[in-house]
Amino acid sequence: MHEEHTRHIAEGFVRTLATALRTLRLYPPSSPIPQQSASLAAEALSLALSDVEAVTIRPERDGLICLGIPTSAPGAKDVSELLVAHGIAEVSFARGTTADHLAIFASLLQLAGMGMIFVMAMGQTMSPRLARYYRQGDHQGFLRLLSGVTAVSALLGIVPC
Repeated sequence: MHEEHTRHIAEGFVRTLATALRTLRLYPPSSPIPQQSASLAAEALSLALSDVEAVTIRPERDGLICLGIPTSAPGAKDVSELLVAHGIAEVSFARGTTADHLAIFASLLQLAGMGMIFVMAMGQTMSPRLARYYRQGDHQGFLRLLSGVTAVSALLGIVPC
């Protein structure tokens, strides 16, 4: 019964964390909706922290490991994919983590993805021109465009938003 109780608590936290992440994609951080979602995630985290010093989540193929238990709660796969996309092997939330801390964590995960969206869009836009320069043998135009795209992409990776 103890493991089932732990699973229920872990899934509750993962579900509310996923909701907080999702609402930040849809609403600005100053909106009450993401703030409410972060508050619900903080409540679920507090419940999970009642028996342990820290709650650690780790991505796995079909969801997350939370409190040492695999969970496929709604949104678990989305959170797992976000963590993997940013090279995060695990995240631990300690006692004292507030709704504001969770909102900042969620915002940082969302912001980190914004640059990649821009870089991918830019790459898709530039590919036909690069192909044309290559086919025409315009090596100088090809290298100039490729250098510009690379420089902007590197700048996005270096300059904080």
